[in-house]
Amino acid sequence: MKILPITPYNNNTAVNSGKHNQFRAFEFKNSNLAPLTKDCVTFCGKRKKPEAEEAVEDYSKAKDLDSADMSGKIPYRMGMDINKDCQDDLVKLMADLKKGLKNITESDTNPDLPVLRGQFGIHGRVKKPESILQKVPPRKLRQKKEVLKMGDVIGVRIVLKSSSQKDFALVFRELGKMVSSGKLRVLEVENYRMSPKESYVSKRTLDAFELVCHKANQYPEISSKTRESGYTAIHMTVDLGNGKLGEIQLMGRDMERVKDIEDFFYKKRSSKDFDAKYKPIEDMMNRVMGKTKKDKETGEISYEKLDNFQVATLDRYIRDSYAHAREIPPRHPKRVDAGKGYFLPIPYSLPQELDFDNLQKMKDICDYRSNKQFVI
Repeated sequence: MKILPITPYNNNTAVNSGKHNQFRAFEFKNSNLAPLTKDCVTFCGKRKKPEAEEAVEDYSKAKDLDSADMSGKIPYRMGMDINKDCQDDLVKLMADLKKGLKNITESDTNPDLPVLRGQFGIHGRVKKPESILQKVPPRKLRQKKEVLKMGDVIGVRIVLKSSSQKDFALVFRELGKMVSSGKLRVLEVENYRMSPKESYVSKRTLDAFELVCHKANQYPEISSKTRESGYTAIHMTVDLGNGKLGEIQLMGRDMERVKDIEDFFYKKRSSKDFDAKYKPIEDMMNRVMGKTKKDKETGEISYEKLDNFQVATLDRYIRDSYAHAREIPPRHPKRVDAGKGYFLPIPYSLPQELDFDNLQKMKDICDYRSNKQFVI
């Protein structure tokens, strides 16, 4: 069966009109991780074994199967074991949250409740082995038990259909009940926002939640932080009670859609590998942006095929995309109903393939092909 290649979508000239190129006056710098070595496979002569395969062999021969080597890298097999060991913990955490938030989750009889129903409202994942391997070296973790305490190996996201502080206060009230009953043990709460005014949760709500935790003999570290990218969400680190930690993210539907696309830019500037199913997107970004470069002295990021003006414009475009999403009315959770103009159009000075709407369309195609499991 022949599959046609994905052709990047380009916006028409109306999309690139001057009014869409107005940005707020601010500066934006991206944080980065050290470049990571990618696997290499040759297609001529004898095939070179990818690092993943060699790691599995090394792991099977190692005397201490729970330790990293002296370079700080953990074996691929250990990443596989961690992923497998955490699956049941993810299922339990999601089940506890669904039960605990049942009274504020929308249904046919109560469609106005804040938490989206089904897979749109509460969903989770365990980090894949490849992602675990990339996270470990910068943190200098050597033991399996240390990796399990990274915090975000197990992650659950709670998505609200609105962005009002009133609705988020309802979620924290129900989470507080779970804390009081012993169903939830909170270690840290990070409130990311563009500004105090644009925060999903008020200081009053956080103070009330902290008081509930103290009464349950829990003393989480609660902080509010400004993210220059415009990312807005609440991240909560929880103790799963078996030597493992998990992360609960709370955000509005407006933020989730933009974050899913912005993650591609994050992986690009951090030199992280994309999920295999999103290779067409990775290839496109490599083609139009070139290699990622980091200045050793300043830490600033640049790209081989983008000039300084374009890099600054791209940073502003990402931040304004987050702000734009917060300003439009809530819509149906399904992406096909997002409506024209959901994403902020990209300025004409940037490669049009990087437009959020184009990336969303490419992502939808990749997801569709992956779900259908096409065989060539």
